[in-house]
Amino acid sequence: MSRLARYLREHGAVGTNFWLKLLINGSKICNIVLLLVGFSIISYSGALYVAQSGGDGTHTTPAWPSGPPPVSTIIFASMGCTAVLSAAAALAATSRHSLALLNIHLGLLALLMAAQVCLAAAVATYDNANDETGTVVPDIQGRFRYVGGGGHGDASNAVRGELRAALLAYKVADAVTLGVETVTLLVGCLLHSAYMRADAQAEDMEEGLLPDSASPLLTSRRREAQEQQHQHGRRTPLPPRVVRDDSWSRRMREQYGVDTSMLSYNPEQGGGRMGPSPRGAGLPADAASRGRCIIS
Repeated sequence: MSRLARYLREHGAVGTNFWLKLLINGSKICNIVLLLVGFSIISYSGALYVAQSGGDGTHTTPAWPSGPPPVSTIIFASMGCTAVLSAAAALAATSRHSLALLNIHLGLLALLMAAQVCLAAAVATYDNANDETGTVVPDIQGRFRYVGGGGHGDASNAVRGELRAALLAYKVADAVTLGVETVTLLVGCLLHSAYMRADAQAEDMEEGLLPDSASPLLTSRRREAQEQQHQHGRRTPLPPRVVRDDSWSRRMREQYGVDTSMLSYNPEQGGGRMGPSPRGAGLPADAASRGRCIIS
């Protein structure tokens, strides 16, 4: 279990945070629809494969052609598989609260939309000058056979013609697909931002639970002595202030105006250039063992 998932489940953030819950449920709904769209695109590519033309421009006789699939069929099948994988990664990410799976989902979805932009650009450059003969092609099978078997233009232009015929067959479905992908990408980005904030909070909490990580860097010697009195139930004299006149203390006073007489920190002592610590006799031994900077 990841750090994010452990944090969300232990603290019930999904149930208490309305916006996070809304984003997770919205992402699930959008990706279920995207999953259906992906399967529909794959099914459509299979229909295009079955409807491919023969060598003379006529429809192939077998129910499933034996020849290689056209390029347009491969393109549509690839886009459908990408949509299915992206939706599956998002559904797994929302159920397991995984940032890695959510990143995979966003990457695949961005790749799919970029491929569709390239597809639209390729279709826009299709040269149909040779096809403007007044021929009426009523359905997608007829359009596909007409473009693929007409023999007009080069191979790349023929592929663009196949893609154009396939896209123009279902204009409403194309618009719905693009809308679903756009909304899914927007919800995914918002959910990713919410997960990142939750993961940062989980990281801060983990660091706060580490040994001695939450203890202050500067500890009051008098407060520590008072805590010792409270724990042992007896009064002990407070440690006296220590007059500091070493080079580090003078430099701190002259440059920063800091009175180091209330601090136990001594950098020269750590380097072995000083004698015993100027710590007062009343300082508890456990404070010295922790090596913290202590304020009188």
